[in-house]
Amino acid sequence: MPRHPNLSGTFNEADQQVFGESVRTELERLGLFSHVDSSNTANDDVRITLHFAKTVYLRHAYRYVLYVEMKIEKDGGLVRSWRYVADSNEGWSFAQWTFQMHQGEKAKARVAATLMKNMMADVEEWLKEEGSIHGDTQPSAGLSAWR
Repeated sequence: MPRHPNLSGTFNEADQQVFGESVRTELERLGLFSHVDSSNTANDDVRITLHFAKTVYLRHAYRYVLYVEMKIEKDGGLVRSWRYVADSNEGWSFAQWTFQMHQGEKAKARVAATLMKNMMADVEEWLKEEGSIHGDTQPSAGLSAWR
């Protein structure tokens, strides 16, 4: 569903694309995959898909809530999926929340960082279960983010 044009603070498609690219970079940086490509390639061992099901921006509170699903497919079939609800105000005291007021970009960065941390932990745990982490050969992955 398209967003209202006056909601410039939303976690929009451009933000989602940047986040997807950040996930790709982080997966490689952490050494979880030997290579992560943003294109659809048949050579990938694993396919990771991010689906931003819903993004909420509460302008009066400078608060972001993201509803995101991450799927991992292997050999053309779904292997694992996770659903996340990331809230930029999660875990904050009233004093911290008050300080955050009027700092929408910080709230956006905070919700993205929270989501990234949770996703990386889940992928790492999945790779450990699969026995694919930090072995002699790391799997390669393809990544796509869609709305």
